[in-house]
Amino acid sequence: MIRAVLEHRTKNAEDTKKLIEVIRETRAVAKKQPGFIQGETLLDVDDPCHVLVNSTWRNLEDWKAWDESKTRLDMKWMIEDLLAEPYTTSFQSASVIWQESIKHVF
Repeated sequence: MIRAVLEHRTKNAEDTKKLIEVIRETRAVAKKQPGFIQGETLLDVDDPCHVLVNSTWRNLEDWKAWDESKTRLDMKWMIEDLLAEPYTTSFQSASVIWQESIKHVF
């Protein structure tokens, strides 16, 4: 599994509200894509213009297929219009996180 982390910075708090709504709409579509496992949106408690979107996918290829799909590309502009700067994307191996967390249980 991999986790895609998208970091967004909006222009103002009102745009953050709009962004979260667009993210909800986008996630509703992403949930139907092969390999999607789960997603969450996190709002920085100290900065209302800083939003993280975490999504877990079966593998990087599934995420890339979604990110490069026509559906996703047709929705990206709605997100980009609300941002003060381009968002960034990073990837983590969720299987490593899982293996480390279960060591504490057993």
